[in-house]
Amino acid sequence: MQKGGHVLSATRSLLLILMFLVPLFFLPFTLEPLELNKQTLVLILTSAAALCWFASMLFGREVKIRRGWVNVLPWFFVAAFLVPALSSVAPYLSWVGAHRSEYTSVLTALAVAILFYLIVNTASERSVHKRIHVILLVSGSLAALLPLLQLFGVDVLFSLAPSLALNTVGTLSGFVTFLVALNVFFLAANLSHHAHDSLLYDGLVGAIQRVLSFFLLLATIFFLLILDDFTLWALFAVSLSVLFTFVIFRAKDFPHHVRLILPGILFLGSLAFWFVLPGLSLVSVPLEVTPNASGSLGVAQQTLATYSSSWGSGPGTYVFDYSQFHDISLNQTDFWDTRFDRASSFVLTLVPTIGVFGVTMLGLFVVLLFIRSIAQVLRPPSRELWLESFVHIAPWL
Repeated sequence: MQKGGHVLSATRSLLLILMFLVPLFFLPFTLEPLELNKQTLVLILTSAAALCWFASMLFGREVKIRRGWVNVLPWFFVAAFLVPALSSVAPYLSWVGAHRSEYTSVLTALAVAILFYLIVNTASERSVHKRIHVILLVSGSLAALLPLLQLFGVDVLFSLAPSLALNTVGTLSGFVTFLVALNVFFLAANLSHHAHDSLLYDGLVGAIQRVLSFFLLLATIFFLLILDDFTLWALFAVSLSVLFTFVIFRAKDFPHHVRLILPGILFLGSLAFWFVLPGLSLVSVPLEVTPNASGSLGVAQQTLATYSSSWGSGPGTYVFDYSQFHDISLNQTDFWDTRFDRASSFVLTLVPTIGVFGVTMLGLFVVLLFIRSIAQVLRPPSRELWLESFVHIAPWL
């Protein structure tokens, strides 16, 4: 039993390492420094953690798996990519992934499903959650610090990987989306904080968490201002409104209403910059170019009509769909030889590649998870369950 406990601790340690490294990890000497390497990192550490988990049950001579219908949900997610991959026009892209399409591959979907079961079965205790939150906060703060240094002349990235868009997460809009989600996460944790009953630590570690959370908030606002994208401002405003909605329905769980002042100011400010105020032009940032919505819709319609409306052309094959079905008027522009690997939105990237079946499976995954989560927030059997659900559903939404 003691050996099994040590192996279980190794499982949790591997999960903590994974949480810390994913936002930061890149290899500058590879052809594509981010996507492929992050996928490889997830596969290696998730597989190692899964082996340790199985070994802990073997040493303990006891199989422990948490029961519940939620265990079915990851298979909706996996099926959304696995079934369309069976008839893919480019099997390697669909099953393994390449050319920045690794995030939609079957291999990545399976790794994410395994990660779900690992967290549910080995990291469900409050103490483990609190350690994970510290790791995410430190990692997210470092991920925000690096592009700030880069923008102000301290070369910490370009000398290693000139192809990076200033950050180690992905595109700049994806990076800011990541920061917004982290901000909502820690704002929710701070709003619901009670001494000795919280997902934040008390004492010195808790003070450090608050300092890093404030830095993360300032960095997020700064990048929102320099990108000045109305979609990102809308995302920030909606994310804050989610917090206020939960406060209205569960006011008794938020006794320190003074903590609502900062989110309130941020919400009003985000509305102002969303609709009226201009952003900052202190520094120049790389431009992001994607196909427009009408062109993306046209590619999706023609792909489904040519291949299969049910299965699409296969996960990760959007680059082929675009090359074959993009509007010929683009041949008269500077982008005549550009092969876009994604559409104007994630949904319009998925529709032609995983078809109606895949989108339906993903829709069921999201809706069922939402129903379960919202029920635990609005009508929880205990404060402990409410706290866990509230802090995690806010950034997920």
